[in-house]
Amino acid sequence: MATQKRRKQHMVICGWKNEMPSLLLDIMKVNPGLVSEDIVLVSMIKPALVENLRTLPELQNIGFVRGDYVDEAVLHRANIKRAARVLILADSSIEGSAQEVDSRTVMTAMTIKSISKDIYTCVELIDSKFERYLQSVHCDEIFPARYHNRLLLANASAASGVTHIIRDLLDMEQNRLVTREFPARFVGETFASLSHNFMEAEKSILIGVLENTGNIYKRKKEALRMAQRTPDLSRLVANLQEV
Repeated sequence: MATQKRRKQHMVICGWKNEMPSLLLDIMKVNPGLVSEDIVLVSMIKPALVENLRTLPELQNIGFVRGDYVDEAVLHRANIKRAARVLILADSSIEGSAQEVDSRTVMTAMTIKSISKDIYTCVELIDSKFERYLQSVHCDEIFPARYHNRLLLANASAASGVTHIIRDLLDMEQNRLVTREFPARFVGETFASLSHNFMEAEKSILIGVLENTGNIYKRKKEALRMAQRTPDLSRLVANLQEV
């Protein structure tokens, strides 16, 4: 029975897709520094499918735990508590309705969050009606596939060109939409100065600043730490109320 106890700060992927090789390679492209040793798959698929993945040089050291990821014991074999991120897929290897697949996805997310609130959790749903359950346990990113597909199709019908824009922005082989850590030295500075910095340093066009991103529990811890820095008791109470 394979376990991944030695892996830490790794990415756990629960589930399977028919296009898994391409998905894994794309994941590695958009995560600089991520290598196959940093990825653990958890699935009930036959081991032969994983061995096929490992024939690709980029994926030869990928980890694999065979088992039902709804089971907490199986997740512990993937060392979920020490993982940095988890991606829960709408599993195409599961026989059942879309509702059954989504139900398993939600149960898995809830179990993982009960084990480690700090783990950054990305979840793919088939139907957006289950989204509120994932929001209740503070999943960090939720992708309701049918909803997004419907929006893209609706925009395509209007000859708006939006689908071309989205595709170009996310294209792996071209300059694409990316996120960067906010440079601490620009706190309190203008958007124009930050935009100029990115153009000078990276030849990148800054299109916006994301607020309140990342793991909600880590954000709250940081906000609490910052709120407690004042020696003024009345100000301290006001700061804590803002957390």
